Amino acid sequence: MQQYRWFAVYTHLDEEMLFLSAMQEHGVVAYLPMRRFWQTDGKKRKIAYEPLFKCHVFVRTTTQGSRR
Repeated sequence: MQQYRWFAVYTHLDEEMLFLSAMQEHGVVAYLPMRRFWQTDGKKRKIAYEPLFKCHVFVRTTTQGSRR
C-alpha cells in the first residue's frame, strides 16, 4: 500500500492555473487555493480571483511519484 502525501510545487509566476490544468489532465490530484477580492476599474466593481499562494500548487502523490 502506497502512502500519499501533499507537496508544494513551485511554478512560474501567473502560470498556476495552467499547471493545475495539466496535472488534472494527467490524473494527478492537485489543489490551488484561491482568494476572492473586489477589483475596481474606474467606477465598475467586479469579483476577481487570484491564487492565495503565488507560484505554488499543492500536489498529492507518493514520494516516488505515480506509478501506473
